[in-house]
Amino acid sequence: MLFLPLTLVLIGIALGLRFRLLILAPATAIGVIITLSAGMACGAHPWSILLVTTLGIVGLQFGYCVGSIFTSAHGSKDATTPAAVRRHAH
Repeated sequence: MLFLPLTLVLIGIALGLRFRLLILAPATAIGVIITLSAGMACGAHPWSILLVTTLGIVGLQFGYCVGSIFTSAHGSKDATTPAAVRRHAH
């Protein structure tokens, strides 16, 4: 079950590279649902499920911060939007 928090870190990095902060709320909700479902399907102890869910939430937010810092260090997030591409094409 520990692969879930690591996967959520990678998903957080991907989200931080592309999206704004508001994406964290639905991503966190989906991550919690997936982690809880996987824990219950495995028949894990409730405290174990809680620990893995907490690690997943923290991992998602940490990954988002890493992706966001990488993006801010290497260019603007606005550079890949369609409006920005149209502005630079003229």
